[in-house]
Amino acid sequence: MTAYIKRVQRGFKVPINGLNLIKRDPKLIKFIAIPLLINFFLFVGGLFYITSEVGELINSFMTGLKEYSETLYSVSYYFVVVLAWIALTGILVLVVYLIASILAAPFYSLLAERTWVNINPRIDKKFNFAQFLKTALRMMMISLGKAAVLLIVSVAVFVISFIPGLNFIAIYVAYIIIAFDCSDYVLEVKELGLGERFSYLRKYLPEYSGAALILGAFSFIPGLIFLAIPFTIAGMAQMIYELEESGS
Repeated sequence: MTAYIKRVQRGFKVPINGLNLIKRDPKLIKFIAIPLLINFFLFVGGLFYITSEVGELINSFMTGLKEYSETLYSVSYYFVVVLAWIALTGILVLVVYLIASILAAPFYSLLAERTWVNINPRIDKKFNFAQFLKTALRMMMISLGKAAVLLIVSVAVFVISFIPGLNFIAIYVAYIIIAFDCSDYVLEVKELGLGERFSYLRKYLPEYSGAALILGAFSFIPGLIFLAIPFTIAGMAQMIYELEESGS
């Protein structure tokens, strides 16, 4: 049990470790500036849209109940508002994340590649533009495919979030996907196949659960998770390197 908790803690520290890596190498900052701007404008725009539409959405959803019983409507309204905000915020995070991951894929690929090179002493430190271009284009194509999957997940999260108990499972799965996707940039640099990548997820699920937990915690402060994504990508490089070096 103690060993399992330590594995979860390793994943929990990923964004902080990524921040420390970038602080030690300020050259990496230029690779996160544009993704942060993309994340910021998409999230703020989505948040304004949800704020303007959530009341009308709930009223439409509860029209029948209001006609049946004003008292029951009044009692349940705020409970539904809380569930709706959980569901819509979860969907907003996923939708903004998938759009931003497509637009920012070249920058995230470069961030992952440079971070991996910096922490791995056995790799040539020279920048290979041809290799970077190949990886960036490949990640953009992969991001398009993942966008379709995330859209399906977003719909599932929205539906399940209205079911007490299951909503937490849906949100957990959503953040596991985001955590795994952050590591995918590093796994692409390592040129692993799709099957090998999913093997990583299965083998290191406690570490990914820890990363998902901290990303979920960041979501309680609007927009903070999108600030954390680039640092999580860098931190995933360190986590994967340490796991491989320790033979875990």
